Amino acid sequence: MQLTQRLRHFAFHFILLVVFFLTNGYSDYVGLIPVQDMLLYFLLMSGGGVLLFLLFRRLLGNNMKAGIFVTVFLFFWLFYGAIQDGLKLINWLHGVAAHRYLVPGIILSLVLLFRWLRRTANDNNSFTLYLNTLLLICILYDVVNIVTKEVKKDTVDIISGKQEPVNLCSDCPRPDIFLIILDEYSGTRVLNNYFHYNNAPFEEFLSSKGFYVVANPSSNYSATPFSMAATFDMDYLSWDKKGDEMQGYARAAKTIPQSPVVQILKKQGYAFYNYSIFDLADQPSVFHAGFLPLKLNLITFKTIPNRVRRDFFWRVQVRNKGTEALLAWLSGSIRYGNEKMISLTKQASASKTDQPKFIYTHLIMPHAPYVFDSAGKKNVVDYSSPEISEIKKQQGYLQYLQYTTGRAKELVQEILINTNGEAVIIIMSDHGYRDRQTMNGCIDLNNNFQAVYLPSHQYKYYYNSISSVNQFRVLFNSLFATHFALLPDTCRF
Repeated sequence: MQLTQRLRHFAFHFILLVVFFLTNGYSDYVGLIPVQDMLLYFLLMSGGGVLLFLLFRRLLGNNMKAGIFVTVFLFFWLFYGAIQDGLKLINWLHGVAAHRYLVPGIILSLVLLFRWLRRTANDNNSFTLYLNTLLLICILYDVVNIVTKEVKKDTVDIISGKQEPVNLCSDCPRPDIFLIILDEYSGTRVLNNYFHYNNAPFEEFLSSKGFYVVANPSSNYSATPFSMAATFDMDYLSWDKKGDEMQGYARAAKTIPQSPVVQILKKQGYAFYNYSIFDLADQPSVFHAGFLPLKLNLITFKTIPNRVRRDFFWRVQVRNKGTEALLAWLSGSIRYGNEKMISLTKQASASKTDQPKFIYTHLIMPHAPYVFDSAGKKNVVDYSSPEISEIKKQQGYLQYLQYTTGRAKELVQEILINTNGEAVIIIMSDHGYRDRQTMNGCIDLNNNFQAVYLPSHQYKYYYNSISSVNQFRVLFNSLFATHFALLPDTCRF
Protein backbone atom coordinates (compact mmCIF):
# COMPACT_ATOMS: atom_id res chain seq x y z
CA MET A 1 0.00 0.00 0.00
CA GLN A 2 2.82 2.38 0.88
CA LEU A 3 4.53 1.56 -2.45
CA THR A 4 1.31 2.34 -4.30
CA GLN A 5 1.08 5.71 -2.62
CA ARG A 6 4.67 6.49 -3.53
CA LEU A 7 4.09 5.57 -7.15
CA ARG A 8 0.87 7.63 -7.18
CA HIS A 9 2.78 10.76 -6.19
CA PHE A 10 6.11 10.18 -8.01
CA ALA A 11 6.02 12.83 -10.72
CA PHE A 12 9.47 12.02 -12.15
CA HIS A 13 8.38 9.03 -14.25
CA PHE A 14 10.16 10.62 -17.19
CA ILE A 15 13.38 9.37 -15.56
CA LEU A 16 11.97 5.84 -15.61
CA LEU A 17 11.16 6.37 -19.30
CA VAL A 18 14.81 7.16 -20.03
CA VAL A 19 15.87 4.04 -18.11
CA PHE A 20 13.38 1.94 -20.09
CA PHE A 21 14.63 3.42 -23.38
CA LEU A 22 18.16 2.33 -22.52
CA THR A 23 17.34 -1.12 -21.10
CA ASN A 24 15.02 -1.87 -24.00
CA GLY A 25 17.69 -0.91 -26.53
CA TYR A 26 20.50 -2.66 -24.69
CA SER A 27 18.52 -5.91 -24.46
CA ASP A 28 18.86 -6.22 -28.25
CA TYR A 29 22.62 -5.58 -28.21
CA VAL A 30 23.84 -7.05 -24.93
CA GLY A 31 27.58 -6.65 -24.56
CA LEU A 32 27.97 -4.32 -27.55
CA ILE A 33 27.40 -0.92 -25.94
CA PRO A 34 29.68 0.48 -23.23
CA VAL A 35 27.81 0.98 -19.96
CA GLN A 36 29.59 4.30 -19.42
CA ASP A 37 28.16 5.58 -22.72
CA MET A 38 24.65 4.66 -21.62
CA LEU A 39 25.21 6.26 -18.23
CA LEU A 40 26.31 9.50 -19.87
CA TYR A 41 23.25 9.46 -22.13
CA PHE A 42 21.02 8.77 -19.11
CA LEU A 43 22.47 11.77 -17.27
CA LEU A 44 22.05 14.05 -20.30
CA MET A 45 18.45 13.02 -21.01
CA SER A 46 17.44 12.97 -17.34
CA GLY A 47 19.07 16.34 -16.76
CA GLY A 48 17.23 17.77 -19.74
CA GLY A 49 14.01 16.24 -18.43
CA VAL A 50 14.48 17.84 -15.01
CA LEU A 51 14.99 21.26 -16.62
CA LEU A 52 11.81 20.80 -18.66
CA PHE A 53 9.99 19.65 -15.54
CA LEU A 54 10.97 22.81 -13.65
CA LEU A 55 9.87 24.95 -16.60
CA PHE A 56 6.47 23.29 -17.03
CA ARG A 57 5.82 23.15 -13.30
CA ARG A 58 5.86 26.94 -13.39
CA LEU A 59 3.64 27.00 -16.47
CA LEU A 60 1.19 24.35 -15.23
CA GLY A 61 1.45 25.02 -11.52
CA ASN A 62 1.49 21.33 -10.58
CA ASN A 63 4.13 18.60 -10.24
CA MET A 64 1.91 15.80 -11.54
CA LYS A 65 0.91 17.74 -14.65
CA ALA A 66 4.47 18.80 -15.37
CA GLY A 67 5.68 15.21 -14.99
CA ILE A 68 3.05 13.89 -17.44
CA PHE A 69 3.89 16.54 -20.04
CA VAL A 70 7.64 15.89 -19.83
CA THR A 71 7.14 12.11 -20.06
CA VAL A 72 4.99 12.46 -23.19
CA PHE A 73 7.51 14.90 -24.69
CA LEU A 74 10.44 12.53 -24.06
CA PHE A 75 8.41 9.59 -25.35
CA PHE A 76 8.06 11.31 -28.72
CA TRP A 77 11.72 12.38 -28.61
CA LEU A 78 13.17 8.95 -27.78
CA PHE A 79 10.76 6.66 -29.61
CA TYR A 80 10.14 8.77 -32.70
CA GLY A 81 11.75 6.23 -35.03
CA ALA A 82 9.78 3.36 -33.51
CA ILE A 83 6.54 5.34 -33.99
CA GLN A 84 7.47 6.14 -37.57
CA ASP A 85 8.37 2.54 -38.38
CA GLY A 86 5.15 1.30 -36.78
CA LEU A 87 3.03 3.65 -38.89
CA LYS A 88 4.80 2.48 -42.05
CA LEU A 89 3.62 -1.07 -41.35
CA ILE A 90 -0.03 0.01 -41.54
CA ASN A 91 -1.07 0.55 -45.15
CA TRP A 92 -3.62 3.30 -44.56
CA LEU A 93 -1.28 5.17 -42.19
CA HIS A 94 1.89 4.78 -44.25
CA GLY A 95 1.74 8.36 -45.58
CA VAL A 96 1.42 9.83 -42.08
CA ALA A 97 4.89 8.50 -41.25
CA ALA A 98 6.54 11.18 -43.39
CA HIS A 99 8.37 13.82 -41.36
CA ARG A 100 6.28 16.62 -42.86
CA TYR A 101 3.17 15.09 -41.28
CA LEU A 102 4.52 13.30 -38.24
CA VAL A 103 6.55 16.15 -36.73
CA PRO A 104 3.72 18.74 -36.97
CA GLY A 105 1.35 16.07 -35.63
CA ILE A 106 3.56 15.55 -32.59
CA ILE A 107 3.86 19.30 -32.01
CA LEU A 108 0.06 19.68 -32.26
CA SER A 109 -0.42 16.79 -29.83
CA LEU A 110 1.91 18.41 -27.30
CA VAL A 111 0.14 21.76 -27.63
CA LEU A 112 -3.26 20.12 -27.07
CA LEU A 113 -1.90 18.14 -24.11
CA PHE A 114 -0.48 21.31 -22.57
CA ARG A 115 -3.78 23.15 -22.95
CA TRP A 116 -5.74 20.26 -21.47
CA LEU A 117 -3.39 19.90 -18.48
CA ARG A 118 -3.57 23.62 -17.85
CA ARG A 119 -7.37 23.65 -17.82
CA THR A 120 -8.12 20.42 -15.95
CA ALA A 121 -8.54 20.50 -12.19
CA ASN A 122 -7.58 16.83 -11.88
CA ASP A 123 -4.12 16.19 -10.44
CA ASN A 124 -3.93 12.93 -12.49
CA ASN A 125 -2.61 10.87 -9.60
CA SER A 126 -4.18 7.72 -11.05
CA PHE A 127 -2.51 8.27 -14.41
CA THR A 128 0.80 8.92 -12.62
CA LEU A 129 0.41 5.58 -10.81
CA TYR A 130 -0.30 3.88 -14.13
CA LEU A 131 2.78 5.37 -15.83
CA ASN A 132 5.13 4.50 -12.96
CA THR A 133 3.80 0.94 -12.67
CA LEU A 134 3.92 0.31 -16.43
CA LEU A 135 7.48 1.63 -16.80
CA LEU A 136 8.75 -0.37 -13.81
CA ILE A 137 7.24 -3.56 -15.24
CA CYS A 138 8.83 -2.87 -18.64
CA ILE A 139 12.24 -2.15 -17.07
CA LEU A 140 12.03 -5.31 -14.96
CA TYR A 141 11.17 -7.36 -18.06
CA ASP A 142 14.18 -5.96 -19.93
CA VAL A 143 16.50 -6.58 -16.98
CA VAL A 144 15.38 -10.22 -16.79
CA ASN A 145 15.88 -10.50 -20.57
CA ILE A 146 19.39 -9.05 -20.33
CA VAL A 147 20.40 -11.31 -17.44
CA THR A 148 19.00 -14.35 -19.25
CA LYS A 149 21.04 -13.57 -22.34
CA GLU A 150 24.16 -13.10 -20.26
CA VAL A 151 23.65 -16.41 -18.47
CA LYS A 152 22.90 -18.32 -21.66
CA LYS A 153 25.75 -16.63 -23.49
CA ASP A 154 23.19 -15.61 -26.09
CA THR A 155 25.02 -12.39 -26.78
CA VAL A 156 27.88 -11.70 -29.07
CA ASP A 157 30.64 -13.88 -27.83
CA ILE A 158 33.34 -11.76 -29.02
CA ILE A 159 36.18 -14.03 -29.93
CA SER A 160 34.77 -16.75 -32.12
CA GLY A 161 35.75 -19.38 -29.65
CA LYS A 162 37.94 -21.83 -31.53
CA GLN A 163 40.94 -21.21 -29.34
CA GLU A 164 43.82 -23.24 -30.66
CA PRO A 165 46.84 -24.08 -28.51
CA VAL A 166 49.67 -21.72 -29.37
CA ASN A 167 53.31 -22.49 -28.79
CA LEU A 168 55.43 -19.40 -29.31
CA CYS A 169 59.17 -19.61 -29.65
CA SER A 170 60.99 -17.59 -27.00
CA ASP A 171 64.07 -16.71 -29.01
CA CYS A 172 62.53 -15.75 -32.37
CA PRO A 173 63.14 -12.21 -33.67
CA ARG A 174 60.26 -9.85 -32.94
CA PRO A 175 60.26 -7.28 -35.74
CA ASP A 176 57.92 -4.32 -35.81
CA ILE A 177 54.74 -5.17 -37.73
CA PHE A 178 52.86 -2.67 -39.88
CA LEU A 179 49.33 -3.62 -40.93
CA ILE A 180 48.17 -1.08 -43.54
CA ILE A 181 44.58 -1.40 -44.76
CA LEU A 182 43.58 0.31 -47.99
CA ASP A 183 39.80 0.28 -47.68
CA GLU A 184 38.01 -1.15 -50.77
CA TYR A 185 41.17 -1.55 -52.86
CA SER A 186 40.28 -4.17 -55.49
CA GLY A 187 42.52 -7.04 -56.50
CA THR A 188 44.24 -7.50 -59.84
CA ARG A 189 41.56 -9.75 -61.33
CA VAL A 190 38.72 -7.28 -60.82
CA LEU A 191 40.84 -4.31 -61.88
CA ASN A 192 41.69 -6.15 -65.10
CA ASN A 193 38.28 -7.64 -65.87
CA TYR A 194 35.95 -4.83 -64.90
CA PHE A 195 38.04 -1.68 -64.94
CA HIS A 196 40.45 -2.71 -67.70
CA TYR A 197 43.21 -1.31 -65.53
CA ASN A 198 46.68 -2.80 -65.24
CA ASN A 199 47.97 -2.56 -61.68
CA ALA A 200 51.25 -4.29 -62.55
CA PRO A 201 53.43 -1.20 -61.91
CA PHE A 202 52.37 -1.13 -58.24
CA GLU A 203 52.88 -4.86 -57.85
CA GLU A 204 56.27 -4.66 -59.56
CA PHE A 205 57.26 -1.80 -57.28
CA LEU A 206 56.43 -3.89 -54.22
CA SER A 207 58.17 -6.96 -55.63
CA SER A 208 61.29 -4.91 -56.27
CA LYS A 209 61.31 -3.94 -52.59
CA GLY A 210 61.18 -7.57 -51.51
CA PHE A 211 57.43 -8.00 -51.01
CA TYR A 212 55.52 -11.18 -51.68
CA VAL A 213 52.57 -9.99 -53.77
CA VAL A 214 49.65 -12.41 -53.60
CA ALA A 215 48.38 -13.18 -57.10
CA ASN A 216 44.74 -13.98 -56.35
CA PRO A 217 43.87 -13.10 -52.75
CA SER A 218 40.45 -12.61 -51.23
CA SER A 219 38.73 -11.27 -48.19
CA ASN A 220 36.13 -13.47 -46.53
CA TYR A 221 33.49 -10.76 -46.18
CA SER A 222 32.63 -7.76 -48.35
CA ALA A 223 31.78 -5.48 -45.41
CA THR A 224 34.55 -3.79 -43.45
CA PRO A 225 33.55 -4.70 -39.86
CA PHE A 226 33.08 -8.38 -40.65
CA SER A 227 36.24 -8.59 -42.74
CA MET A 228 38.51 -6.92 -40.19
CA ALA A 229 37.02 -8.86 -37.28
CA ALA A 230 37.66 -12.15 -39.14
CA THR A 231 41.20 -11.03 -39.98
CA PHE A 232 42.02 -10.33 -36.33
CA ASP A 233 40.09 -13.36 -35.15
CA MET A 234 41.96 -15.56 -37.66
CA ASP A 235 38.66 -17.34 -38.13
CA TYR A 236 35.20 -17.13 -39.64
CA LEU A 237 32.71 -15.30 -37.46
CA SER A 238 29.90 -16.89 -35.52
CA TRP A 239 27.82 -13.72 -35.87
CA ASP A 240 28.26 -13.01 -39.59
CA LYS A 241 24.65 -12.10 -40.36
CA LYS A 242 24.52 -10.35 -43.68
CA GLY A 243 22.98 -6.90 -43.90
CA ASP A 244 23.32 -5.46 -40.40
CA GLU A 245 26.49 -3.43 -40.91
CA MET A 246 25.77 -1.07 -38.01
CA GLN A 247 25.55 -3.98 -35.61
CA GLY A 248 28.60 -5.40 -37.36
CA TYR A 249 30.64 -2.35 -36.41
CA ALA A 250 29.66 -2.71 -32.78
CA ARG A 251 30.46 -6.41 -32.75
CA ALA A 252 33.75 -5.89 -34.56
CA ALA A 253 34.58 -3.20 -32.02
CA LYS A 254 34.22 -5.87 -29.32
CA THR A 255 36.03 -8.56 -31.30
CA ILE A 256 39.18 -6.76 -32.43
CA PRO A 257 40.56 -5.28 -29.16
CA GLN A 258 41.06 -8.67 -27.47
CA SER A 259 41.20 -10.91 -30.54
CA PRO A 260 43.61 -13.84 -30.90
CA VAL A 261 45.99 -11.67 -32.95
CA VAL A 262 46.14 -9.13 -30.14
CA GLN A 263 46.58 -11.81 -27.48
CA ILE A 264 49.46 -13.46 -29.33
CA LEU A 265 51.22 -10.15 -29.91
CA LYS A 266 50.78 -9.25 -26.24
CA LYS A 267 52.43 -12.53 -25.25
CA GLN A 268 55.31 -11.61 -27.53
CA GLY A 269 55.69 -8.25 -25.79
CA TYR A 270 54.39 -5.96 -28.54
CA ALA A 271 53.24 -2.39 -27.97
CA PHE A 272 50.20 -1.30 -29.96
CA TYR A 273 49.86 1.79 -32.14
CA ASN A 274 46.30 2.20 -33.31
CA TYR A 275 45.73 4.47 -36.32
CA SER A 276 42.49 2.90 -37.45
CA ILE A 277 38.71 3.15 -37.35
CA PHE A 278 38.44 0.43 -34.65
CA ASP A 279 39.68 0.15 -31.09
CA LEU A 280 42.73 -2.08 -30.69
CA ALA A 281 43.92 -3.65 -27.43
CA ASP A 282 43.78 -0.74 -24.97
CA GLN A 283 44.16 1.87 -27.73
CA PRO A 284 40.99 3.72 -28.82
CA SER A 285 40.37 4.62 -32.44
CA VAL A 286 41.71 8.02 -33.48
CA PHE A 287 40.04 8.04 -36.91
CA HIS A 288 36.48 9.29 -36.50
CA ALA A 289 34.91 9.53 -39.94
CA GLY A 290 31.41 10.96 -39.88
CA PHE A 291 29.73 7.96 -41.51
CA LEU A 292 30.98 5.41 -39.01
CA PRO A 293 28.34 4.52 -36.42
CA LEU A 294 29.16 5.06 -32.76
CA LYS A 295 28.35 2.21 -30.40
CA LEU A 296 25.58 4.13 -28.63
CA ASN A 297 23.91 4.72 -32.01
CA LEU A 298 22.65 1.15 -31.83
CA ILE A 299 20.17 2.53 -29.32
CA THR A 300 19.86 6.19 -30.24
CA PHE A 301 19.58 5.99 -34.03
CA LYS A 302 15.76 6.08 -33.82
CA THR A 303 15.50 9.22 -31.69
CA ILE A 304 13.97 12.21 -33.41
CA PRO A 305 17.20 14.20 -33.96
CA ASN A 306 19.08 11.22 -35.39
CA ARG A 307 16.21 10.02 -37.58
CA VAL A 308 15.45 13.48 -38.99
CA ARG A 309 19.14 14.22 -39.58
CA ARG A 310 19.68 10.91 -41.36
CA ASP A 311 16.70 11.40 -43.66
CA PHE A 312 17.60 15.03 -44.27
CA PHE A 313 21.10 14.10 -45.47
CA TRP A 314 19.63 11.42 -47.71
CA ARG A 315 17.09 13.83 -49.17
CA VAL A 316 19.79 16.42 -49.77
CA GLN A 317 21.74 13.88 -51.79
CA VAL A 318 18.77 12.54 -53.75
CA ARG A 319 17.47 15.97 -54.70
CA ASN A 320 20.99 17.24 -55.31
CA LYS A 321 20.37 20.36 -53.23
CA GLY A 322 23.20 21.47 -51.02
CA THR A 323 25.13 18.36 -51.98
CA GLU A 324 28.36 20.24 -52.54
CA ALA A 325 28.39 21.49 -48.95
CA LEU A 326 27.62 18.02 -47.59
CA LEU A 327 30.22 16.42 -49.84
CA ALA A 328 32.82 18.99 -48.83
CA TRP A 329 32.16 18.31 -45.14
CA LEU A 330 32.38 14.52 -45.48
CA SER A 331 35.35 14.65 -47.85
CA GLY A 332 37.17 17.04 -45.52
CA SER A 333 36.64 14.68 -42.59
CA ILE A 334 37.94 11.69 -44.57
CA ARG A 335 40.83 13.65 -46.05
CA TYR A 336 41.93 14.92 -42.65
CA GLY A 337 41.61 11.47 -41.11
CA ASN A 338 43.66 9.77 -43.82
CA GLU A 339 46.41 12.37 -43.67
CA LYS A 340 46.53 12.10 -39.89
CA MET A 341 46.84 8.31 -40.03
CA ILE A 342 49.60 8.45 -42.65
CA SER A 343 51.53 11.02 -40.66
CA LEU A 344 51.24 9.02 -37.41
CA THR A 345 52.34 5.85 -39.19
CA LYS A 346 55.45 7.58 -40.54
CA GLN A 347 56.24 8.91 -37.07
CA ALA A 348 55.85 5.44 -35.55
CA SER A 349 58.19 3.96 -38.16
CA ALA A 350 60.84 6.57 -37.29
CA SER A 351 60.61 6.13 -33.51
CA LYS A 352 63.15 3.84 -31.87
CA THR A 353 61.94 1.76 -28.92
CA ASP A 354 63.17 -1.31 -27.07
CA GLN A 355 59.72 -2.86 -27.29
CA PRO A 356 58.53 -4.28 -30.64
CA LYS A 357 55.62 -2.37 -32.19
CA PHE A 358 52.40 -3.43 -33.90
CA ILE A 359 51.04 -0.57 -35.98
CA TYR A 360 47.50 -0.87 -37.39
CA THR A 361 46.74 1.82 -39.98
CA HIS A 362 43.33 1.84 -41.66
CA LEU A 363 42.94 4.36 -44.50
CA ILE A 364 39.52 5.19 -45.97
CA MET A 365 40.89 5.09 -49.49
CA PRO A 366 40.09 4.34 -52.28
CA HIS A 367 36.71 3.92 -50.56
CA ALA A 368 34.15 6.62 -51.38
CA PRO A 369 33.95 9.57 -51.16
CA TYR A 370 36.58 9.80 -53.89
CA VAL A 371 38.43 12.72 -52.36
CA PHE A 372 41.15 13.11 -55.00
CA ASP A 373 41.73 12.35 -58.65
CA SER A 374 44.85 10.52 -59.82
CA ALA A 375 46.88 13.74 -59.84
CA GLY A 376 45.98 14.59 -56.25
CA LYS A 377 43.50 17.33 -57.17
CA LYS A 378 40.50 17.65 -54.85
CA ASN A 379 37.40 16.04 -56.29
CA VAL A 380 34.17 18.05 -56.26
CA VAL A 381 31.95 15.49 -57.99
CA ASP A 382 29.30 13.79 -55.84
CA TYR A 383 29.60 10.20 -57.02
CA SER A 384 26.76 9.14 -54.68
CA SER A 385 24.24 11.17 -56.70
CA PRO A 386 21.66 9.03 -58.54
CA GLU A 387 22.39 11.12 -61.63
CA ILE A 388 25.96 9.77 -61.80
CA SER A 389 26.28 6.87 -64.22
CA GLU A 390 27.98 3.63 -63.24
CA ILE A 391 30.76 4.35 -65.74
CA LYS A 392 31.36 7.80 -64.24
CA LYS A 393 31.42 6.30 -60.75
CA GLN A 394 33.95 3.69 -61.81
CA GLN A 395 36.13 6.42 -63.29
CA GLY A 396 36.05 8.28 -59.97
CA TYR A 397 36.98 5.13 -58.09
CA LEU A 398 39.80 4.28 -60.48
CA GLN A 399 41.20 7.81 -60.26
CA TYR A 400 41.19 7.64 -56.46
CA LEU A 401 42.71 4.16 -56.54
CA GLN A 402 45.64 5.50 -58.56
CA TYR A 403 46.08 8.32 -56.05
CA THR A 404 45.90 5.76 -53.22
CA THR A 405 48.57 3.66 -54.92
CA GLY A 406 50.90 6.65 -55.00
CA ARG A 407 50.38 7.35 -51.30
CA ALA A 408 50.87 3.68 -50.45
CA LYS A 409 54.19 3.60 -52.35
CA GLU A 410 55.31 6.73 -50.53
CA LEU A 411 54.39 5.21 -47.16
CA VAL A 412 56.13 1.91 -47.93
CA GLN A 413 59.28 3.71 -49.01
CA GLU A 414 59.44 5.70 -45.78
CA ILE A 415 58.76 2.69 -43.55
CA LEU A 416 61.51 0.70 -45.29
CA ILE A 417 63.99 3.55 -44.91
CA ASN A 418 63.09 4.33 -41.29
CA THR A 419 63.23 0.68 -40.22
CA ASN A 420 66.23 -0.28 -42.39
CA GLY A 421 64.03 -2.97 -43.93
CA GLU A 422 63.77 -4.80 -40.60
CA ALA A 423 59.98 -4.46 -40.10
CA VAL A 424 57.13 -6.61 -41.36
CA ILE A 425 54.80 -4.69 -43.67
CA ILE A 426 51.38 -6.02 -44.64
CA ILE A 427 49.55 -4.01 -47.31
CA MET A 428 46.04 -5.33 -47.82
CA SER A 429 42.46 -4.28 -48.35
CA ASP A 430 39.41 -5.29 -46.35
CA HIS A 431 37.43 -6.07 -49.52
CA GLY A 432 37.17 -5.04 -53.16
CA TYR A 433 35.02 -2.60 -55.09
CA ARG A 434 31.36 -3.11 -54.20
CA ASP A 435 29.23 -0.78 -56.32
CA ARG A 436 29.14 -2.66 -59.61
CA GLN A 437 25.98 -4.78 -59.75
CA THR A 438 27.13 -7.12 -62.51
CA MET A 439 30.08 -8.57 -60.62
CA ASN A 440 30.27 -12.28 -59.93
CA GLY A 441 28.93 -12.20 -56.38
CA CYS A 442 31.28 -12.33 -53.44
CA ILE A 443 34.03 -13.86 -55.58
CA ASP A 444 34.62 -10.46 -57.18
CA LEU A 445 33.41 -8.25 -54.33
CA ASN A 446 35.94 -9.98 -52.06
CA ASN A 447 38.82 -9.91 -54.55
CA ASN A 448 41.12 -7.77 -52.44
CA PHE A 449 44.78 -6.77 -52.48
CA GLN A 450 47.43 -8.41 -50.31
CA ALA A 451 51.19 -8.02 -50.24
CA VAL A 452 53.60 -8.91 -47.43
CA TYR A 453 57.16 -7.89 -46.66
CA LEU A 454 59.21 -10.06 -44.31
CA PRO A 455 62.71 -8.94 -43.33
CA SER A 456 63.91 -12.52 -43.85
CA HIS A 457 62.38 -12.69 -47.37
CA GLN A 458 61.37 -16.26 -46.51
CA TYR A 459 57.87 -16.73 -47.92
CA LYS A 460 57.58 -20.52 -47.94
CA TYR A 461 54.26 -20.49 -46.04
CA TYR A 462 52.60 -17.97 -48.34
CA TYR A 463 50.50 -18.97 -51.34
CA ASN A 464 48.67 -17.18 -54.14
CA SER A 465 45.06 -17.71 -53.05
CA ILE A 466 45.38 -16.73 -49.40
CA SER A 467 42.35 -15.12 -47.78
CA SER A 468 42.16 -12.73 -44.86
CA VAL A 469 41.43 -15.33 -42.16
CA ASN A 470 44.74 -16.99 -42.93
CA GLN A 471 46.85 -13.83 -43.13
CA PHE A 472 47.99 -13.85 -39.51
CA ARG A 473 48.02 -17.64 -39.31
CA VAL A 474 50.69 -17.66 -42.01
CA LEU A 475 52.48 -14.63 -40.54
CA PHE A 476 52.75 -16.15 -37.07
CA ASN A 477 53.87 -19.47 -38.54
CA SER A 478 56.58 -17.53 -40.39
CA LEU A 479 57.67 -15.31 -37.49
CA PHE A 480 57.10 -17.24 -34.29
CA ALA A 481 57.23 -20.89 -35.39
CA THR A 482 53.59 -21.49 -34.53
CA HIS A 483 51.79 -24.33 -36.22
CA PHE A 484 48.42 -22.86 -37.09
CA ALA A 485 46.44 -24.98 -39.52
CA LEU A 486 45.11 -23.11 -42.52
CA LEU A 487 41.36 -22.61 -42.91
CA PRO A 488 39.51 -23.03 -46.22
CA ASP A 489 39.76 -19.84 -48.27
CA THR A 490 36.11 -19.04 -48.97
CA CYS A 491 33.94 -15.96 -49.11
CA ARG A 492 30.86 -15.75 -46.90
CA PHE A 493 29.33 -12.59 -48.39
